[in-house]
Amino acid sequence: RPARPQGGQAADDTPEIVLHPGAVHQTMEGWGGNIYPAATELAAKDATLYDKACKELRTTHMRIRSSWYLLEERNDNGDPDVIDWEALRQGDRGIVHDEFLMLQETSKRGVKLLFAAWRFPYWMCGKPADWDPGNRDRPPLSQEMEAEFVESLAAYFLYAREDYGVTFE
Repeated sequence: RPARPQGGQAADDTPEIVLHPGAVHQTMEGWGGNIYPAATELAAKDATLYDKACKELRTTHMRIRSSWYLLEERNDNGDPDVIDWEALRQGDRGIVHDEFLMLQETSKRGVKLLFAAWRFPYWMCGKPADWDPGNRDRPPLSQEMEAEFVESLAAYFLYAREDYGVTFE
């Protein structure tokens, strides 16, 4: 793509995501925790869990080990420059939907969210979407799929923000 002006928006309003792997800027004050996808069902059933985590422990930050890879279980449209919003809406079910609701409730209580991608969607590695190697034999991401990987993450972040009001630090 052509160079964009400083500030991140091209003249055609295409958003730009810039990664600076050599720059690290992170300061945290307060108390943090970690949420795993398996906790989403429990959190959906027990509203007091939020109060315990957010009020009693005075949690200020939560890292989510996200199920983002399930939002786009299969390649949405084959074009890493175009997000298929309808395909994402179809993927917003089950544990993904519960995760969004949990993140929404956690955000409403003033907790800052940190995102952690623990693996690639298996279809990006040439495996079936439901393939499960367990904790070993996780396939690498091929260079040809890097743009699709970035698009998948960007789609998750934008969808979380637009449909649930959830943002990440």
